[in-house]
Amino acid sequence: MNTEDKRLDFSLFVKPTSQDIFLDYTSAHPRRTILNSAKNEIRRAINNSSTPKLQDISIKRIADMLKKNSYPPNIIQKLIQETKNTQDKQNCLKRTLKLLTYHCPILMNKRVEKSTIH
Repeated sequence: MNTEDKRLDFSLFVKPTSQDIFLDYTSAHPRRTILNSAKNEIRRAINNSSTPKLQDISIKRIADMLKKNSYPPNIIQKLIQETKNTQDKQNCLKRTLKLLTYHCPILMNKRVEKSTIH
């Protein structure tokens, strides 16, 4: 609990019994499967952290786990950056849709008929 702001803070939870095993980078799986499994863990670290500081700590924890599973440091950094950029774009889109729904509720509730799309 954050005593300054009197709010609960959340971060990535890793079971105490975790052995930090992910799909190894040298695995025979398709490369996109290997990379997507790592991105999903990074996304989990981002989404389950309530503050930027806790998010950084959680991402570092995942990065350390990925290193233990043969992921090269440059690939880890690239995956972190790509995932953060994707999350930023999704958050921006969510905020925009929220604003549109609030300021233009009639437009957002109307259905666009197929015949009007060219």
